[in-house]
Amino acid sequence: MGALVAIARQTTSPWLAPLRLLATGYTDLVFRAGILAIHPIQVASAEALALTRAQTMRFVVLPQAVRRVVTPLMNDLVPLQTTSSV
Repeated sequence: MGALVAIARQTTSPWLAPLRLLATGYTDLVFRAGILAIHPIQVASAEALALTRAQTMRFVVLPQAVRRVVTPLMNDLVPLQTTSSV
């Protein structure tokens, strides 16, 4: 277990920080698009069921958004992997 921690510490280089920020920005945009892709009728239906805004996000919007976002996230993972291996 100690060797794993030592390897993890060695792989963090200062040049990875901008790469991580760039990947975070793309991931943010993908999740935002996934949330915005949910039809407004879904939110209206949750309001009709007297769900709060937090409950609507947790039980209605986010499960559907995550399902829609999985494929684009995999598309972003491949360039990130190839860029970081150089």
